Amino acid sequence: MAELSADFSFLEKDEVSRVVVGLSGGIDSIVLLDAVSSVMDVSVVAVHVNHHLHNKADEAADFCVSLGEKYGITVEVIDVDVSDTGSMEARAREARYSAFTDFLKTGDVLLLAHHADDQAETALFRLFRGSRVFGLEGMPRSRPLGKAQLYRPLLDLGREDIEAFAQARGLSWFEDPTNSDVTPDRNFIRHELMPMISARFPGARRAILAAVEGDARARAQLSDSWLSQLIPHLTEADALDLDWLSEQPKEKMSDLLTAWMQRLDVPQPSGRFLEDLAEKVSRYQTVDEVIGDYCLHSFDGCLYLGRHSPESHVANDKVKGKGLRYGEYDIRYRSGGEKMVIRHTRSLKNLFQEQRVPPWLRDRMPLVYSGTELVAIAALPGWGIPMLVADGWHAGSGEDGLEISIQLEDRIR
Repeated sequence: MAELSADFSFLEKDEVSRVVVGLSGGIDSIVLLDAVSSVMDVSVVAVHVNHHLHNKADEAADFCVSLGEKYGITVEVIDVDVSDTGSMEARAREARYSAFTDFLKTGDVLLLAHHADDQAETALFRLFRGSRVFGLEGMPRSRPLGKAQLYRPLLDLGREDIEAFAQARGLSWFEDPTNSDVTPDRNFIRHELMPMISARFPGARRAILAAVEGDARARAQLSDSWLSQLIPHLTEADALDLDWLSEQPKEKMSDLLTAWMQRLDVPQPSGRFLEDLAEKVSRYQTVDEVIGDYCLHSFDGCLYLGRHSPESHVANDKVKGKGLRYGEYDIRYRSGGEKMVIRHTRSLKNLFQEQRVPPWLRDRMPLVYSGTELVAIAALPGWGIPMLVADGWHAGSGEDGLEISIQLEDRIR
């Protein structure tokens, strides 16, 4: 019986309760699923993300579902929409990892089938793109992903090892029609560039991988150094003292920002983005930037790193003797010119400033109305901002009241 010398030791940890296999239907993920199914004692499920990027996408999803029946496991198919702006590769990846993150639970380990050739290609892709990090950078073997962990057990194996195992086991897989298209950068590196390099320098892949490992060790040491300087100036995990940061040399500032984003497990922006950001900070200019699913804002003496367009919901909690007097109310949002009576008539803008509501969240703050009168502004617990209640609308002692708040998943703790 064929064996695959993959490293599954990570899965032996006691805190692992479920293994989730990322299943594209291609040879790599099929080999991973086959290998995992023979070694695991815990629950195994598979996830197929359907990007709908080619006319056989649904066929690939059906293939994965039927494969789950063969192995006796559940295959969850998640449909995603891929934005048509920017790099299709990058947008598809963002959509895929967002789907994984939403699916994963505490105690899960997501297994992905990236191997040594993928690692070498990734290092070259990031080098040519102009990665901000020091040295060659590949994919980490493991890292946090949402509430779970991501792990790549095949990272030491080459494509030839994967193919040999698949043939020996008599496995079948789905051929993605887009894999042969050399228009995407990664496919060009895989099908055009790497064969030329390997033909001229037979040990190129091994040399690239050795450089990736060596640079990763050096980068970890540098990151520890940057973090040791950075941490005393974090007012919270996602908030950095702007006065201190603006005093740093711009080149050092970029390194500090890189270390901060790595600490919060936020995808790294381009070197140009960090250089422009450092220039703004050094000139004390307002920062209001979006990086994929994340955003950076300057406010109240700090630089905040948070989630862009986070999920939210309005909570209504019944309380006794405090909050807004119990009754029927409408929820609206800022349109301009709102006023509320607290000791005297106050503008909504003034109240937001006084309560230190971040400017980028003010349009999302629920406003509570009784008829045409603004009687309360919802609390924002994630920022320590209490509910404001207009004069004459507080629940009295012993009366039923309402505590209204907006629950936002924007902070990165």
